[in-house]
Amino acid sequence: MLWKCKYCPLNCEKRAQLFKHYRLKHGSYARTEPFPCLYQECPCTFKSLNALKVHLSRLHTKTVDQQPDAPVKFCCLSCGFAESCSQTDYLTHLHTAHLKVNHKVRCPYKDCNFETSIYSTFKAHKSKVHHDQNWKSFKSEIIGLDNVSDDNDAAQDQMSHADDMDDLEDVSVEASENELRDLEKQLEHNLASLLLKMQTVLHIPESSVQEVIQQLCQINKLSQPLLHNRVRAVLKKYYADINETVVREVTNVVSESNIMSFCAKDGSLGTAKKRAAYVRREFPLVNPIEYCVEKGKKTLAYVPIVPMLQKLLNKTDILDKAMSEKVHVPQEYSSYVDGQCFNKNSLLARDEFTIALTLYIDDFEVANPLGTSKLKHKMCAIYWVIANIPAKYRSTLNSIQLALLCNTSTVKECGYAKVLQPLIYDLKLLEQNGVYLEQLGESVKGTVLYVVADNLGAHSLAGFLESFTTDKFCRFCSASSFDKQYQEMAEQENITMRVIVSEGDIRKMTTKRPDTLEDLIGWLKGNLKANYSFTLQYQDPEFNNELCNLTNLSELPEKPTIKIIPMIELVPISADTESYGDTSSQADTEILSNSSLDRSFQWPEVFDVPKFSVDVEYRLRQGNLLYLRDGTCLKVTKELKHDILEKLAETMYAFKAYPEKEDFEAVAKALVQTHPCLKESGSSSGWNGWKNSLKFKMGNYRTKMRQIGRVDVTVNGGKRGRYTANADPSHKGIKKPRKGELNFLPEYPEGRDDHNLEEARQVLVNEMMKTKPNGSLVKKNMDLTFALRRKEVVQNKPAISQMLHRWPALFTESQVFYEFSRVVGKSLQDNFFDELDHFSPRLVDLFRKKKGLTGQLLAELLRQTKVGLTTLVYYIFPLFVHLNFSLLSSLLFIFLLLSFSFLSSHFPSLIVSFSLFIT
Repeated sequence: MLWKCKYCPLNCEKRAQLFKHYRLKHGSYARTEPFPCLYQECPCTFKSLNALKVHLSRLHTKTVDQQPDAPVKFCCLSCGFAESCSQTDYLTHLHTAHLKVNHKVRCPYKDCNFETSIYSTFKAHKSKVHHDQNWKSFKSEIIGLDNVSDDNDAAQDQMSHADDMDDLEDVSVEASENELRDLEKQLEHNLASLLLKMQTVLHIPESSVQEVIQQLCQINKLSQPLLHNRVRAVLKKYYADINETVVREVTNVVSESNIMSFCAKDGSLGTAKKRAAYVRREFPLVNPIEYCVEKGKKTLAYVPIVPMLQKLLNKTDILDKAMSEKVHVPQEYSSYVDGQCFNKNSLLARDEFTIALTLYIDDFEVANPLGTSKLKHKMCAIYWVIANIPAKYRSTLNSIQLALLCNTSTVKECGYAKVLQPLIYDLKLLEQNGVYLEQLGESVKGTVLYVVADNLGAHSLAGFLESFTTDKFCRFCSASSFDKQYQEMAEQENITMRVIVSEGDIRKMTTKRPDTLEDLIGWLKGNLKANYSFTLQYQDPEFNNELCNLTNLSELPEKPTIKIIPMIELVPISADTESYGDTSSQADTEILSNSSLDRSFQWPEVFDVPKFSVDVEYRLRQGNLLYLRDGTCLKVTKELKHDILEKLAETMYAFKAYPEKEDFEAVAKALVQTHPCLKESGSSSGWNGWKNSLKFKMGNYRTKMRQIGRVDVTVNGGKRGRYTANADPSHKGIKKPRKGELNFLPEYPEGRDDHNLEEARQVLVNEMMKTKPNGSLVKKNMDLTFALRRKEVVQNKPAISQMLHRWPALFTESQVFYEFSRVVGKSLQDNFFDELDHFSPRLVDLFRKKKGLTGQLLAELLRQTKVGLTTLVYYIFPLFVHLNFSLLSSLLFIFLLLSFSFLSSHFPSLIVSFSLFIT
């Protein structure tokens, strides 16, 4: 028979092995994880090993005295009764068949001639004379000889189970090297668990735990002479001439094997820091995260629900209880499964296993020497429990988990929407993605089934006053104190409607009269399971029951007829998104497929003419040779000019979507210089015609890019036409990158859309609420959502306050530098300090000419410090603040010194970055 552990997948061949496993592996969790009965069918649990032993000896040990309950063949001396039954059944037969009708019955025990016809007399005789005897003492004519083998089996069974109970205390000394190594690790784990329990369960302070450890280690050290003496005595008992070195070595080995060696100064549990590191490494902990509700003001502690659910449900016993089948009895309400809310929940009412959560919110007052009414230390706590487990386990303290903890004043000032944001974010992840369970090998989704709170907590959560003496005392009907005294509180009346869903679907529906038209439409959507928008019409009695639009519920008669009118939404399709599949030539397709759509370099100072196709390069090379020999220009055919312009437009687009006049001139000039055979004989410069052709070709190339959906040019679609979508004049609102901006309006990453990037933005907002955000996660998601962010900035032009609300990470120092690098392609910090050092001689001259107190301090600073200009500014800036210079004046002073015109032309986003910091 295999004995299975109820807490882990271990299987044992003997009951004693399972008992030893519980004592070694699960013995340190007696409060939170009590000892279960070793038998699978027995649900009993115990807080101590002694209680488990008593339970096993009383209920699960078969003895000879308990064997009468097993079937034995009995023969009645007064009638023909002869059947295999228990001793109790045989005595019941004597009572019902003979004593009840006053038949005389002889005592069934050996050497007893007592007879009676009264049951009470027979029962009294048995309890006085034969109280310590069982069926084995019956007369031989009552029990047959075929029961002897059963006696032997019972005796053997008794001996085996008696030996099994003795083995419960047996700990084998012989073990392999791996078993001894595992035992040492397990003992270290159990000791760490005991120390952790002293601090968390028994609420002993960390300093007291450390003091206990130090005292125990000191006692252990002081007992070394006594241990040395005992070891010497034992060894001399068997070896008279034992060496003292051997005694000392054996003593040291015994001391090192003591479990208190883990708590020594150099042990793994010797200090609070080492114990904390061991707990984080070896125990399945989910650490709380500190969130900042308002920047630098209010904080809260949140324990993530999703990791907690994963660790709890990966435990076999909890998962079995959560997945236990709930029996539904018709017309009976025994659990939440029988309720209407559960059956209407599309997520929980599935056939597969889903997680139902119960939330509980409550405020409590911690120790306050000023009195409990001061509310200075009042805390708001939110707890949760897995509703899937049976009710008898849900009410235990171990099943209730803490989710969120903060000051009540934070809730009052910031509101539940901001305080509950981390919790709601995790609940959304649980509903959409679920939690992965290794035991099931799949992700399980879940949601909140109901929220529990006391009267004051529910009032606070719903936005009512937390008082029983307020005018609006009821959160269900909003009745006032006056209504309670002088008006009858009647239940809200029902309304019966004839609802015309379609010509073939007309229903009779009854509900409580809704308050608004939106409530009625929402109720109809839920009951009809309609996932489309619709309006309502009703038959008006004043117009011979003709249909009229329903705008107010007061217009409805007593039993109205309502018709549902679906709303058809037409979505306009932009002309820019049409497909031109067959109109593009094969050459155009090749150019588009090979073009680079990712800009990572600024426009070069010297434009390098790209390599053309093999045929074009050959013809240009031959033309250049002729031009060098006799100055003959190449006659450019229409096909050759098309190929050259297409390649140049592709290369220019890789740098800029909207090149300027100087850019076209630079490309045309570089083309003629690289291939002099293309020089125009009738032009003064030799390349004016190429410049004009490039302008037209670049416009055509942008049109092709717009057709395939490139965002940086699609955003301007239709704005150059005669008529625009908003009736604006042409050339108005053209969105072009500023000087130096590379990625003005980039494409979304491959496989991403607005929904995916919005989810990543929500992750960013949630992470930035923490007091210590994960820098790598923030950097990763900021890189991922760059295209979405630029789309908002370019198309919507939001205010800084809105950007701060949607992109809080953008206003950190590191992300300002990263964002500048993403847009411009340069390092803001490095370029700023390089230019700052470039102007250092001029700044030093200005500092030396400064008079007054400021000039004296600057002169002293210059004499004492011989550093670069960057370090000098770091010293001077606090000095300006100390001399009552305003922050804006100090920044303006530095900007004037750094040549505003130079920075505005080379680093346009620098001014914006400093403006964001000032704001």
